[in-house]
Amino acid sequence: MAEFTKDEFELALTTLDQLMKSRGLNQTQLAHSSGVPQPTICKVLKRTHDPTADLLRKLFKGLGLDLNDIVKGSDMAVQELVGYLATPLTGLTTEEDSNLRKVVAELKKR
Repeated sequence: MAEFTKDEFELALTTLDQLMKSRGLNQTQLAHSSGVPQPTICKVLKRTHDPTADLLRKLFKGLGLDLNDIVKGSDMAVQELVGYLATPLTGLTTEEDSNLRKVVAELKKR
């Protein structure tokens, strides 16, 4: 556990749990892709088993990710968030169009 801090391990575990949920993966599927037994994954996610860095590497590799990118990449703060805002182009009343333009203008300021 020396190569990662306690906080980095916690970040990794939280990220692992979130990724599994967002991808719709269950523990059995992750066990199959990572080679880590499902009961071990259960203990790790419930925080009843302290994982080694090697175990976490296997779990993230099973997701197609690198543990170091997850843990050490968190040091890089996002400087600017870029996104796309879809708005209707037609079918708005004059008032709706005016309100929408105000919202867009306000978002551009931020």
